[in-house]
Amino acid sequence: ALSSAASDVYKRQGVNRFSQKARQVVANYDFSGDYYVHSNNQGNTWILTGDGIYYYNTHHQRFIRVQTSVLPVDSMERRAFVTDDGGLWVFPPSTGQILNYSLNRFDTDSLSVKLSISTNKFHSKAIEDIFYQNGIFCFVDCDRDLYMYDISRKSKIYIRNLSSLVQKYGVITGIVPFYEDIIIGFRANGLIRLRTSKKYEEEIVNRNIRIYGIYREPRQGLLWICLLYTSDAADDKARVD
Repeated sequence: ALSSAASDVYKRQGVNRFSQKARQVVANYDFSGDYYVHSNNQGNTWILTGDGIYYYNTHHQRFIRVQTSVLPVDSMERRAFVTDDGGLWVFPPSTGQILNYSLNRFDTDSLSVKLSISTNKFHSKAIEDIFYQNGIFCFVDCDRDLYMYDISRKSKIYIRNLSSLVQKYGVITGIVPFYEDIIIGFRANGLIRLRTSKKYEEEIVNRNIRIYGIYREPRQGLLWICLLYTSDAADDKARVD
């Protein structure tokens, strides 16, 4: 297992491979500059860097660069994710397109690995923010319209416009479906629920927390909230409560 979250940005520390059997880090992989790590629950892992895209080959136990054009990596922490089948979905900035990267195998000799790339015109307007979890992603376009897309069903649902909420509560750090409703986390203004039964009318859950991110745990149906804490001596630090 690679010791990265589903989506993280790294600077100089490198990516560690953690052995569950040995219960320790058994390898480290370093990349120059900023880079973004994306993986799924099966451990299929991709890295976006300033010089290209890499995937982790479990046969060779190293990252291998794929033959593709270089993408701008700015803001790719939330503009890409890995689906359950190991495919990498990338949303280029200022477009409504999706670049889909898929491999036939992650666990064979690299000479036998086949890469497929496709470009899809997904949305008619530029997509600004994407929040992916468990086969579903919510996205906000340049008009601040919120949509929810189910990958397995290939269904896109319009939720509502978020302009008034952004003006009132500020920067959004997470959007996730939670049972029948939609939960939105704001960096400085807490947690808001959009009630499906009331045509997605806003309802305050907690305004007194600063949020780095939110995650719905699908097995237990719990909502995890990663909080930001500020002290005089340090920058904001994230902690899951």
